[in-house]
Amino acid sequence: DNYVRMILKNFSTHPNYNLGVFENNKIIAFIIFTFSNSLSGYIHTIVVLKEKRGKGIAKDLLLKVESILIKNNRKFINLSVEKRNGEALGFYLKFGYKIIKTNQLAYLLRKKLGENQRATYKHW
Repeated sequence: DNYVRMILKNFSTHPNYNLGVFENNKIIAFIIFTFSNSLSGYIHTIVVLKEKRGKGIAKDLLLKVESILIKNNRKFINLSVEKRNGEALGFYLKFGYKIIKTNQLAYLLRKKLGENQRATYKHW
């Protein structure tokens, strides 16, 4: 409930954006993000159907959002990961995200975005 309230509050002050990956006209993955302020963006969630994981879809979604933020002159991207979700934490750390803050339940991660960052996508 608190997580949903936080997302809804953020969406009321910052427009959200959604990207999806479809297969046979069915959504198999999506990402929700916002432009938090003039310097950064924030990823609220990435979801990939369990049977579609391990195929690079989450990576493609992440790289696409980073590319969009770079094109819109954002310098950082932030997100939160629950401490109990070690798989997600490892995923983000692998892509250059750093833990910048922690509390009892979650880690706040940040990545500095670079203009020369290039992405290749398998799923676009």
